[in-house]
Amino acid sequence: MTAIRNDTPDEALDKMEMHPELAQWSGIEGLLALLVDEMRNLTWSFLQSRTEERLPRPEPLPRPGLKSRPRGRGRRLEDMQRLDPRLRGLSPAEAQQKIFELTGHSYG
Repeated sequence: MTAIRNDTPDEALDKMEMHPELAQWSGIEGLLALLVDEMRNLTWSFLQSRTEERLPRPEPLPRPGLKSRPRGRGRRLEDMQRLDPRLRGLSPAEAQQKIFELTGHSYG
């Protein structure tokens, strides 16, 4: 970690220190954010199943490099392609087909 920090230009370090949300995440940080989101969704699902009133869905943790998405809408196809290595390099139509094969849902 020290070697990476020593090789990073001062301007980039200043930007990361002033705006940590813009810094790149490692795979571990991405997985932890996904875990937090899934736990929030499971908790919401559990609570929603035990009440008659409509509870608001939890907001996902913001990820660096991704624009926040409006509530109730799916992730943008471009974001899915950037996040999932299986979709990189595919045309939008091919990525859409691959997503449908993997999840049964369409995005776009």
